Amino acid sequence: MGILDAPVVNKLALGDGSSQVSKVGCIAWYDANTLSTLADGTPVSVLKDVSGSGHNLRQFTSSARPTKQTVNGKPVIRFVASTHLQNDVALVGWPHTGSVAAPITIFSVIKAGTTQASTPMIVGGLSAGRIRQMIDAPTGTVIGLGGTSNTGANGTNVMDNGWHIVMSTIETTGGHSSVDGYITSTSVASLGTDSLKGINMGASDAVGTLQYLGDIGESIIFSRRMSLREQDSVVAYLASKWGISVGTTEATANWEQTTSPNGQAVRIYTPASPPASKTLILWSHPHAHNEQIAPGYWAYAYAHAAKANGWHFAASYMHADQWGNSTAQADLLDLYNMMATRETFARVVLMGGSMGGLATANAVIKSTIPNTVGAYIIDGAVSLSAMFAGNTGAYASSIRAAYGIAADGSDYASKTATWDASTATGSALSAIRWRFVASTTDAGVIQTTNTDVFRPIAAVNGIESGLVQHLGGHLGGGAASPADFVAFVKRCGG
Repeated sequence: MGILDAPVVNKLALGDGSSQVSKVGCIAWYDANTLSTLADGTPVSVLKDVSGSGHNLRQFTSSARPTKQTVNGKPVIRFVASTHLQNDVALVGWPHTGSVAAPITIFSVIKAGTTQASTPMIVGGLSAGRIRQMIDAPTGTVIGLGGTSNTGANGTNVMDNGWHIVMSTIETTGGHSSVDGYITSTSVASLGTDSLKGINMGASDAVGTLQYLGDIGESIIFSRRMSLREQDSVVAYLASKWGISVGTTEATANWEQTTSPNGQAVRIYTPASPPASKTLILWSHPHAHNEQIAPGYWAYAYAHAAKANGWHFAASYMHADQWGNSTAQADLLDLYNMMATRETFARVVLMGGSMGGLATANAVIKSTIPNTVGAYIIDGAVSLSAMFAGNTGAYASSIRAAYGIAADGSDYASKTATWDASTATGSALSAIRWRFVASTTDAGVIQTTNTDVFRPIAAVNGIESGLVQHLGGHLGGGAASPADFVAFVKRCGG
């Protein structure tokens, strides 16, 4: 399937036709199944546009043609160095007065190689019209580009030789990208300063600039804003067709901004239809950050995924930068008690980034929060001593303030006793699930002196204590992997 279903007026019939999306604005639809009669290894000179718009992709230079291959029984288009396909404006015609302005929404099914050029283009405009769907090669994350702005290099690493459904929406008011149905990055900056002029696949121009290396199975382009429900319908169709497990973007992640009983600003994401057995995610923020998780912030992907899966997500300002101390613990408990007046929670998963990772770890060590079943820590500053670095660390001043340490650091040991997670006794910890996300390129919170020190402690009684390695540096691209987070919470019973 994937062809226009003529009996349904102005609708695209997806899969069995039960999930339909208005075909208004569908300006191109490329499906490798149209190449099924070709033998594997055959160079592809023409890829038909099955949207009905007539924007076929071509390659007249024989040496620059990608090839048709078969993977898992399905035809795909394989791009290697110096190969791409192009919609030539002069030859094929472009019925949109030369270009198409934002909003643009692009869906693609890809299997990207582990090695890529810098920011390869999956599909998008020619050099003169730069709305594009691309990969940020250093981190392997998908971005939607409009002008000089993009949806943000954050989320799942797709440079893993695995199949993924990637979606990018580029609008004048911002945009977002998703991988396998999970929103991975968002932007509130204008992404619509450029237009889509012509369409290239696999590279941005005829000389192979921004070369993509890997397979493409399908790509669908709309010249309009699509609702999250419509996005989910297209993703569900592609998932069924290509055998890819996906989540959902459908829940609109609106939040409530309020104040906790102890006077801290809190932000709460409440699902529309939570299950009878309810799950609460408690977030602890990084140093110099706050509770205000929103579109454009790297951790928004987690809050959105939590709400989409029927889980409550709550974050507190926690008296700013408390480095996991007794004040931070009191604020976490205050937030939990506030949430417990609203719902009865069967389980709690604690979650923290950077400095918030220490608050999360200490909450387990101190048994701060009832019904804690899991802890998810991203680039966690879980070794207080490593961050203090003998009063010479970048955060030494902040740590002194949090613990009331003398300016010369002489009373560090006495003031922080029992508050450094990296010195905890593993056998004394509760038997919960742990998940760590860290980067060997993190220069702010060194993995070897933080995560790698605490993780074996957590593993002593931990039901699990896995590590997810990302490529983006401290809280950088790849730090937010909502699919991994969702899978972890589900293992915790959520």
